[in-house]
Amino acid sequence: MIIRCPQCSATYKVDDDRISGASLKLRCSKCGQIFLLRKKVAQEPVKEELPVRAEGRKILIAHASGSMREMMGELLREEKFFPLFAKNGVEAVSIMEDTHPDVVIVDVALPDIFGFEFPELIKQDKRLQSIKVILVASIYDKTRYKRIPQSLYGADDFIEKHHIRDSLVAKINRLISGQEEVRETAGAAEPVAVGLGVDEVSSPEVRTSDAAKLNEEELVHTPADMQDIEKAKRLARIIVSDIALYNQDLLEQGIRQDTVGEVLEKDLEEGRRLYNKRISERIRQQGDFLDESLRELIEKKKKELGLVQ
Repeated sequence: MIIRCPQCSATYKVDDDRISGASLKLRCSKCGQIFLLRKKVAQEPVKEELPVRAEGRKILIAHASGSMREMMGELLREEKFFPLFAKNGVEAVSIMEDTHPDVVIVDVALPDIFGFEFPELIKQDKRLQSIKVILVASIYDKTRYKRIPQSLYGADDFIEKHHIRDSLVAKINRLISGQEEVRETAGAAEPVAVGLGVDEVSSPEVRTSDAAKLNEEELVHTPADMQDIEKAKRLARIIVSDIALYNQDLLEQGIRQDTVGEVLEKDLEEGRRLYNKRISERIRQQGDFLDESLRELIEKKKKELGLVQ
């Protein structure tokens, strides 16, 4: 009998004679997962209880970082999944509507639409309700966030960047096979091999007319400066997303009472310090991108809560 570990999908050959009773408890030698193997009953169809990788299943990867999309796409291809890619929220929604993937892996700091808005978007569209959502946390301060978010905004599972290589495929297999999702275990922070992802932005070309206008307004106008601004916006969105993900109840309370700055004062101050440390003063002078990201989130949440039309 060939069996497969439900945790890491490692395969084993087990002699039926080893199952003396109705079932046999086994431990995976690769990941340590303990699971139950039931003995076949003669002349009765046997339903396989362990998850089987579904080859060809469509998995959408929605992430602004090209290197992150490439890395996750490679992992999925190795497991015979069919990866789809989106670099922002608008693209992701369009791809979901056109292709109906089985699972969408979405960065919480995704441009245009925050990643934690996707569960609600999917729930409201009957055509998309079967899609499972895995949130990817863009941790801006790994030493602080060592706990699991109390709420995932309705997402089916959650993964931090530094666990993608060792846990993502298993999480996808669980969701597709209908097993209960398994949350991240709280533990010591680990280094992120691929970095924060704020550096993976393309260098936009600046048209002559745009450059002239920027020069007239005494703003930056070189491709390098534009790239630095995109990095600043990306980091700002990561910081705001982390604060929202790990403080959902406080955020909602602050929005309802118009006291976001007070109830999240400590988190916002810490985020501001890190933002100022990583972003040069010259780029910060081009706009308060951290404040812009926070205002964007607040306006979206107000609409979601029915506080504005």
